[in-house]
Amino acid sequence: MDQQKVIDESITLDVLQPKLNKLYLVCSINSKEPFTDPETIQTDFITQKSETLMALKIPKLFAYIGLAGTKAVQNKQHEEFPNQLLSCFRLLDADNIIGGYMDGRIIQKQISTQRVMKEFNRQNSEIIIKKKPIKIHIFQKNFVTLFLEGVICIYHQDYQMLKFQGEYEKFIRLSFQYHKKLVSQKTLKKFEDPNFHYNYLNHGEFSNFQFCQQKMNPVYLFRFEAMSINHIEILPFSPLEHLNKPEQRMDNGLCLAMSGLDGYFRLLDAMNNKPLFSFKTECCGICSFSFNPNFSSVCLGAQDDSAYVVNFNSKISWIRLLGHNSFISRGVFSSISATEFRIICGCYDGTISITDVNLNELNPENSLFVRAQEKEKVLQVKNIQSVSQDGVANLAEYQNYIVCMNFDGVIKIFLLL
Repeated sequence: MDQQKVIDESITLDVLQPKLNKLYLVCSINSKEPFTDPETIQTDFITQKSETLMALKIPKLFAYIGLAGTKAVQNKQHEEFPNQLLSCFRLLDADNIIGGYMDGRIIQKQISTQRVMKEFNRQNSEIIIKKKPIKIHIFQKNFVTLFLEGVICIYHQDYQMLKFQGEYEKFIRLSFQYHKKLVSQKTLKKFEDPNFHYNYLNHGEFSNFQFCQQKMNPVYLFRFEAMSINHIEILPFSPLEHLNKPEQRMDNGLCLAMSGLDGYFRLLDAMNNKPLFSFKTECCGICSFSFNPNFSSVCLGAQDDSAYVVNFNSKISWIRLLGHNSFISRGVFSSISATEFRIICGCYDGTISITDVNLNELNPENSLFVRAQEKEKVLQVKNIQSVSQDGVANLAEYQNYIVCMNFDGVIKIFLLL
């Protein structure tokens, strides 16, 4: 076993020889600090100059890991000062991150020089932006941030001001006209100011309070009520229109995807404040979600010890994956070939499952598994392997690399062959 200390004295990277099984352990990173909150550990992948880098964010540390064969070598490191606790990030390129700080600031920073490229929410006198940003997701030049208490902000990297004039004011007026029957005239008059408006969406499934302040930088801000949001992503199009009506695809739009402990997965047209889709699990909350590469389906990690795979097509369909003994922290897709794909699930019981699916077993009418249809939309997970004694807090996959971030503070990187 080749052992290297590559980050600092608190981080140890162990490079191990492959074992003769389907899941090969590439390396193990011990932070020596338990992960009590899955949101404090995040990972992302990027390919630069034919080299794959894994950007890893764990408490008080940011590092790059270069993946080459079965070797893992740390390239760069970054540690925040104690009074600037970095709470979340999303990799932009090989030397830039977007970071959310405890005081509500969001900063785009160059890691090698420590130079701040852009800063959002700099004038943090507003109560709302003093909340801790707990999740960030970026798609192209737009990024979305989840704050505590169900607040979601959408930002754009090229401009840092809210749109109060023109089309935005027109949208506000149209929104009030559309929701006249749901909002009292007194409330309607109170919130006619283009900086401030309120409405209900989709008969209560979306209960949304939206407001804007000039001291903040987001393009849009939402405050969702009666929802415990824990995972968000932003897309430049709706998966429903992307698949079923490509001529109506929202190329210039913003689709907000979110899940919560109320058991709902939701898609929202952020520009028009319009609900697009919602799916509710049978009796539990959702820990996280992941889209497959072509956005034709989404995998929901649920708290009923199962994962739900929802297909976006003309006949919305879903299956439920059973076999784990605790919460599914995250489920991700992995392509095998043109006719097969994998669903990989991490679980609070310390195991991961690898379920191979043959596309020939799908029902072409609605993309459901034929065998699953016969068993009331239930499919048994396969190839369950133990990777931790304290549970898998988060899971990531990239080109057959699987990263398991465990609650005991150990991060394991596997090569799946």
